[in-house]
Amino acid sequence: HLVLWNLKLAIRFPPKSTVLFPSALITHSNIPVQGHEERHLIIQYSSGGLFRWRYNGW
Repeated sequence: HLVLWNLKLAIRFPPKSTVLFPSALITHSNIPVQGHEERHLIIQYSSGGLFRWRYNGW
């Protein structure tokens, strides 16, 4: 389950789901996994300076 606190939602996803969202803009957490379950995460980061650099035509 993914908990989105600002939206007051707890979303249950099926196994092997891919979920993309701007984590810097949404307060969130995950519920703990059970002993027989697994969770795999890939977290990506982009510096705001890179977007400003591109936006300003550099």
